[in-house]
Amino acid sequence: MAPNRRCHLWLVPLGTWLVLVLSGCSDGGTDGPTPETDTTQGFLGPTSPTPTGPTTPTTSTTTWTFLLPERSQAMDAQFLIQATFGPTRASLAEIAGLDYDKWFEAQLSLPPTLLRSRYRARANPQISEDKPAGVPRTSCEVGSRWLQNTFTSADVGARVVANGVHIFVAGARRTTLDASYTKNSLPAPMNCSSVGRDWWKWHPHRTCENQIRAWTCSGAEDWTKDKTCQQECFDGGYRYGSDDCSPGWPNFNFTGYLCSVEPATGVGSQIELSVDAACEDKIVMLNPGLYVPGLTDVGGTFQSVRPSVIALEQSPTNCDFQDFIQVDGQTFQHEPRLKLLDVTNPADVCVAVPKTPMNLEACEVQAGRVCDLARGTDSTLTLNSSSLQLLSEHANRHIFTVASLPTSLSPCGTLARWKLLDCSTDTCTPSSLQSSDTSLIRAALSTQVGGLRDVYVNCVAVPAASVVEVGGDTFQHVHIHEGNVYDFTDWVSSHPGGATAITKWSDSDYKLQYPGNHPIERFETQVNNKVLQYIGKADSEVRYLDLPTSVKTESLALALANASDSQTLSLACPSPGEVANSPKLGNNMPFYYRFIDFADLRNDLDFDHPSEHTHSGRPRLPRISAWMNQVATAPDQLRQRMAWALSQILVIGLGGFTYTEQHEIWVNYYDILVRNAFGNYLDLLREVTFNPLMGEYLSFLRNTAFDHDQNYPDENYAREVMQLFSIGTVELNQDGSWVLDGSGNPVPTYDNDDIMTFASVLTGFDRQEWRSNIEMVPSTSAGRNIIDPMRMVSRWHDAYPKMDLNGNYLGDGYPLCADLRDDQFLRQGARYEFFAQEAPSSVLQLRPESALYKALCSADGSGSCRFSSSVVLGTDLTCYQEECRTTHPRVIKVGEALYEFVPPACVHFFFFEGRIATGSASRRFWQSRMICTNPETFVAGAYCCDGCSNIPPPQWLEHGNCQNLSDGWFTTSACNIQGPGSWWDRNRWCEQRCDSLGLGYAGNCTKEYEEAHVCGYHQEFMSYEAATRRCAEEGLKICDRGTKLTTCGLNDDDTARVWTPEACTTNVTVDEIGRVSSQRTEKMKMNRLRVQWTNGSPDVQNCPSDCTSLENSCECPIRVETRAVFSSLPGASELSKLTVGALPPLEACSHCGDVKAYTADGTFDEKTIFEHQGKYYRNIESLVYVAGKSFRNPPRFGLEEAVTERSARWEIESLLEHLVNHRNTPTFIGYRLIQRFVTSNPSPTYIFDVAEAFKTGTYQGHTFSGRRGDLAATIAAILLHPEALGAASRRGALREPLIKLVHFLRAMDFEDAAGREIMFLELQELIGQGPFGSPSVFNFYRTDFQSNTMPADVVAPEAQIMDASNMVNFLNGMLSLIKNSGVTNCDGGFGLDTKTCDQKSLKHGLNITQSSATQVLDDLNLLLTGGRMANATKDVARASLEGWGEEQKVKAAQEAVILAPEFHTLGSPLPEGPRSDQTQTDTENVQPRSYKALINLYLNGGADTFNLLVPLDCNLHDEYMAVRGPAALLNSELLEIQTTGQACSKFGVHHKLPVIQQLYRDGKAAFVSNVGSLVQPLNRNEYDNGLKPVCAGLFSHSDQTEAAQTLKCQIRGSAPKGVGGRMADALSAGTQQFRTASYSLSGRQTWAQGVDINQISVARSGEVPTLQNYTGRRQLLEDLSNTSYGNVYCEEYARNVGKWVDSNQVLSEQLQTANLSSTWPEGNSIQDWSRRQTMLSFQTVAKLIASREARKVERDFFYVELRGFDTHNDVREVMEELFDNLNFALEYFVAELKAQGIFDATTLVTSSDFGRTLTSNGKGTDHGWAGNYVVLGGAVKGGQVYNRFPSSLIEGNNQDAGRGRMIPEYPWENVLMPIAEWMGVEGSHQRDVFPNIQNFNASHILATNVLFAA
Repeated sequence: MAPNRRCHLWLVPLGTWLVLVLSGCSDGGTDGPTPETDTTQGFLGPTSPTPTGPTTPTTSTTTWTFLLPERSQAMDAQFLIQATFGPTRASLAEIAGLDYDKWFEAQLSLPPTLLRSRYRARANPQISEDKPAGVPRTSCEVGSRWLQNTFTSADVGARVVANGVHIFVAGARRTTLDASYTKNSLPAPMNCSSVGRDWWKWHPHRTCENQIRAWTCSGAEDWTKDKTCQQECFDGGYRYGSDDCSPGWPNFNFTGYLCSVEPATGVGSQIELSVDAACEDKIVMLNPGLYVPGLTDVGGTFQSVRPSVIALEQSPTNCDFQDFIQVDGQTFQHEPRLKLLDVTNPADVCVAVPKTPMNLEACEVQAGRVCDLARGTDSTLTLNSSSLQLLSEHANRHIFTVASLPTSLSPCGTLARWKLLDCSTDTCTPSSLQSSDTSLIRAALSTQVGGLRDVYVNCVAVPAASVVEVGGDTFQHVHIHEGNVYDFTDWVSSHPGGATAITKWSDSDYKLQYPGNHPIERFETQVNNKVLQYIGKADSEVRYLDLPTSVKTESLALALANASDSQTLSLACPSPGEVANSPKLGNNMPFYYRFIDFADLRNDLDFDHPSEHTHSGRPRLPRISAWMNQVATAPDQLRQRMAWALSQILVIGLGGFTYTEQHEIWVNYYDILVRNAFGNYLDLLREVTFNPLMGEYLSFLRNTAFDHDQNYPDENYAREVMQLFSIGTVELNQDGSWVLDGSGNPVPTYDNDDIMTFASVLTGFDRQEWRSNIEMVPSTSAGRNIIDPMRMVSRWHDAYPKMDLNGNYLGDGYPLCADLRDDQFLRQGARYEFFAQEAPSSVLQLRPESALYKALCSADGSGSCRFSSSVVLGTDLTCYQEECRTTHPRVIKVGEALYEFVPPACVHFFFFEGRIATGSASRRFWQSRMICTNPETFVAGAYCCDGCSNIPPPQWLEHGNCQNLSDGWFTTSACNIQGPGSWWDRNRWCEQRCDSLGLGYAGNCTKEYEEAHVCGYHQEFMSYEAATRRCAEEGLKICDRGTKLTTCGLNDDDTARVWTPEACTTNVTVDEIGRVSSQRTEKMKMNRLRVQWTNGSPDVQNCPSDCTSLENSCECPIRVETRAVFSSLPGASELSKLTVGALPPLEACSHCGDVKAYTADGTFDEKTIFEHQGKYYRNIESLVYVAGKSFRNPPRFGLEEAVTERSARWEIESLLEHLVNHRNTPTFIGYRLIQRFVTSNPSPTYIFDVAEAFKTGTYQGHTFSGRRGDLAATIAAILLHPEALGAASRRGALREPLIKLVHFLRAMDFEDAAGREIMFLELQELIGQGPFGSPSVFNFYRTDFQSNTMPADVVAPEAQIMDASNMVNFLNGMLSLIKNSGVTNCDGGFGLDTKTCDQKSLKHGLNITQSSATQVLDDLNLLLTGGRMANATKDVARASLEGWGEEQKVKAAQEAVILAPEFHTLGSPLPEGPRSDQTQTDTENVQPRSYKALINLYLNGGADTFNLLVPLDCNLHDEYMAVRGPAALLNSELLEIQTTGQACSKFGVHHKLPVIQQLYRDGKAAFVSNVGSLVQPLNRNEYDNGLKPVCAGLFSHSDQTEAAQTLKCQIRGSAPKGVGGRMADALSAGTQQFRTASYSLSGRQTWAQGVDINQISVARSGEVPTLQNYTGRRQLLEDLSNTSYGNVYCEEYARNVGKWVDSNQVLSEQLQTANLSSTWPEGNSIQDWSRRQTMLSFQTVAKLIASREARKVERDFFYVELRGFDTHNDVREVMEELFDNLNFALEYFVAELKAQGIFDATTLVTSSDFGRTLTSNGKGTDHGWAGNYVVLGGAVKGGQVYNRFPSSLIEGNNQDAGRGRMIPEYPWENVLMPIAEWMGVEGSHQRDVFPNIQNFNASHILATNVLFAA
């Protein structure tokens, strides 16, 4: 054994860890790295580690440094702090009797507590009629709700009449009045006094009339004691107790209006009336109880919901309740409430939850009722006038075919539409075209059918609207949208010609004739902006499911449904967490039961346990509070904690949504994490991927293939699912260290080609149909289903092969579909799923005698079938009759039930030596519908024939037949006279007669003609090989001609195909980088595939002789060769050469070693199958030969050539498996989970071990699932690892503020005294973190964030939100919790308004009268820090109790503990003694000199700045319009400016930025174009070939944000600090020693952070929170922080908390002296939140600038961030809104700077992550690179577009990195360098500020005197 090595043994007895370090022992190099000391650097962190390869073992000679404590109560508490949301007395008692692994197992066994269930149970809104979400409960239903009080919130505004005998509401008698008050449950009124305070006699201006307030009367203890101003307090709504100072209802005659009722009003609560509707003079009365004379008590049992409200618990027999009933002598009125159903058990209810792969196994087959819409929605309709009328009427929409669209674009080189002309009415004169062009067009059109044909033709000179004759038909080129059907509804209201200009066409067969005098751009804009919703092409068939959401309604589905009496079965499926609402819990959660738009929404905010605050303007509060209540009380604490951790990896944030008002969709997504917290990561990632909220958030919902609309697929999710959800951006070793290349650079995990490829995988997603029983979201009347997993729309899914991240293909390892056995459907393991749709035409009908019938029937004892939602055959079955002649049936009928056979996932090769299949077996269309087809696909039927026929041409039939016509009919132009390939030859007309005349075709007529159709069921499709075999069994061959027979139904359907014996092939094109395009169809020509070349790709500049040379490509024929790989038994390591999987063989292995072989006769050939470790491989490879080169034939999923829903799902599943199986994923996910639970900087060993648990599904000998991706094993490894509780200086973390808050609530046994469900404010705004509040998909903080005040090799994610404002808000909130014993808004609390501050909701039971102060402190120390408080901290805490009363001492103790560093951190504190004094320079008396300010306006998300600045009136403008597609702005949307020195003298500024246009014209604003992050100057060749270094993580938000903010983009992370902060450093350290400050108005941001100058975070609102009771608490805070800690996290808090508090105190005082010099709008007057926030950001900067003298600063840096520019969706709409908001704010800001006289000293520059793609994804644009930006200020030399604008914008230009991602010509230094010099940065500091500046020359940098005036 080698010296200086060691091994370690972990023993885990009874929850106590022991590590034995044995020197001289080897790690072995493969089982994992040796534990490192805590000084290890570069593990998933800020610095690069020592280079290691992917298999290099990590070794060390150091000893293990973690000190492991003995098991104790403190250790238990620390364990629970990490594993749960915090310990309680009960949880400590529970774990004390358990080993940690037993506690862990107990937690795993608990059922998940679902947040959606909690939410739904408490949502009981009032409704009086059926709503889209559901129906009201009837009076006799269990749970029906009954009110005792007369008035409700629904009556507010109603007319009220009271006459002393009755009360009438809205004209109807509501109650009778009892003169004795008893029947109305009210006391008799009292005589109330009007006596004020005694001391008012010295202040006569104080009277009862003017002194009543909420905080006086019942809000003041002394007032309450004396009942001061009793009558006036009652009249003001602030009565004392149950006082009734009213005249009493029997004495009250009134006619007027009900103005208000109290929240949760009941009998005896106050109401306000007024005689006028405006409610100016109010009268206060008490709400009387109902009284209806003559009622008697009813039967049944009731339970109390709250005072005055009961719910029916058990209905009486023969219930006949009316509107009013009597219970226990009291009258109650029925109040209808929404009934939500429980569909977690689908057998009990009938709700249309769709079947999905996620819920299928729990679905149940039901008879006699249809619980799903599948049958109705599976219908199809032909788009003709009658169907358009049907659609329009049932959807209440305006749907038309559009006609007469003018076109001016040539059909050459683009997808073009050709229309079949009716020559009886149309002019059919062919256009004069070049013969070569005519031939190309004819050939393309001949491949298609129908009256509208879309073809792609590389013609040369064909004008628009040309006419071409094709085989007797005449076609004219038309506009690409001609004949399309659109939903015009959204254009009706905004059409400039009025609504009738569109709606009138319903009287003209629903065909809209586009006016000839209207510009086509008007129509195209509506299409591009999705104002017009595409339905389909006229006369084409469209499925209901493929209709736009706006058109699909239940009414339409029912109208289209095939109501077949024979189909009585349907499928009822569950939805997780979709429980019934619980009336006994009351209405305490808002639930939208109608939400057409924000002007038409319905909700019920009258809660039974009111929050005392209207939250309608704060829509996120309910789900925040629901989450808080859930995680604080749920028993499955480990699961809840894990879900919260996962929610910070699989993030859905707030940006870009219109769903802030809703709740169920958010909690439904969160429950995915709860349910899968201990499951498999693949299952979790799959469910996340199919979640519609994620689909909308990351914009891949309705993502479509390029083939669908010629827009590139959206790349958003493809990027983030890799970067954030699975593998990260850099290859990792298992211990977390980076894999480095030969140059020492990290190896990236993927590039942009991979993102584009995976984006095409992630196409086809769409929402499920709207259904009831769920909360409504903003939508049209049809509703949106954002609950159920998304469905696949097969025609939207990309149809082409995809490469994976390893240079192989998705689909490798899967068996070939052609290898599926004919009887696969009868084999053991064959899977069947209940088929709920309408029966297709091709169904295999099983006979009752069939073994398969019996297996699917599962008959019960009575002989009736008991059908299941899915069936898997447990054994091989014997075929019966038709089954024996069947190949791969799709749908099988078993009695009344339909089942779909689900074959194993399989693939076919994309390229092939083809066979012709024809689109019709009839003789008439035999030739016209032929297409070259992959013979291995199951797409055609078997028609067999042989011998010579005597079938005449159809047109001869009226003259005779082949036998009786004279020879003259044949000898002129018939038979073989026209030669091979002629029409006669192809159809072999009169074959026998021609042969007898010596004019026969090839071959002799020796056999009489016979034909047969072979199928196991109607319209059975099979492969060519199967068809050949079937025909041979009949003694026939595959037919070479049409037939008369109709046996198998393939003559009945135009879409049916049959095989022919004719062989075919197709060409491909190869481009300059080796991408291949099949030329088989028009759409295939436009798709270039990445392929795996075996020996390099052809040289396209010198195309081989058998190829045709094209521009930058060659078109060549191909040859496909499939051959065996091994001729002998390979070793296990050699099996990687096999990429084709196989099904398990039926026979035994012929070679049965480590690698098993299955051969037919011992020969290793292409049929041989190998097996290793349970995986099967077929011994073949398929190569495609092109021009002397070859590439591996890529696989494609599915049995058919066309994409199906199932093949699309297979491909998506293969991608997710590929990502989860990636070597990075265990480490990537494990590291992030460790950070959330234990420590921010785990050791390599810790990371390695957790990753190993993820990989193997085991930990410490315990097998969980044994599968890769096991999250239970992962969390076990995290929590039970020795490092989890070890002591080390860098072990631990800053705690998340939200977890600290919940921890305190749990530890103090919080229980809201008022029973409120909604009580918390939007915590994200206060403390930087809140449930459902992540600001972006990158979570609240970055995993690699580094605090400037911590060691450079340490990351601290939570430090990113630990700024002064967030920390002060957090401390205030916690101190309020303690002071007020609950959640309130008093004293800076986290809660809503409450009537009183004292909440009495902390039930901790701490009492100093029963125990000493020391014991209370010890208890708090245990519960809140796990006993980790240092002795010095405890001494300070103990001293802080002196002088307080007994009750206040408990609160003082709580305050001391929550202010202590140990509460805010994890890890052993390692106290080191008193902190040394820190001195600060006194600048109080130093007067500032000159002043300048720089503002970096950061457009977060990657702004599409090629729509900020657009070339006009030049060739570039034409290119802009062509390349941008739907994203292009029209000239009318641009504001013109002039410039010089550019290829275009005119540019357009986005029309929402007139302020910038005016500043530009005034010479105070300029544009800098063609700018982005660069390491060195770079061109396309250098980029494509990797000749120069580029920025790390190109096109990634997080990486490129850092790149734009550090200007050292080759370094990942924030270690280089920000360029703004470095400028501040340079100015502070320069010869002038300017006093500088750097501010961020968006939390802690890299740009503003320097090495020496620390950024100051200020809220956008300008509000600077200060510590409550600053004077009284500051010394305590200082004393608690006076200890120096060895733990870096404790030290970070202790060193900075005082500074943060002081900084805010000083800044608040300084801003109070700052006065603005101009008039700004009041913030509250701006209704739009985003607009208000933008203005407030600039107003805050203006205030800070105005305070410059008070701050004594000379140079200011401001970071201002505008969010929302990640425009994968709605690019035009989003940019309009954001730029409009920016323009609004800039107008006031510039005016303010001018008013302050400081405009000349202020410069603003915009920046962003990156620009965006010039090409569109159909909805928006994707991540790009170069962009165009603005610089403005009084000193700027404006009126100019600086830098060379790109010379070309078309795809493939010299700056195009692909898909229109423009490589910047100029770096960020181009504009920031002159700005730095203007600010005063000296030349000696340039390299410090701009570390890459030496890589650029003067041509890349703007000179200061060019950009600024002297």
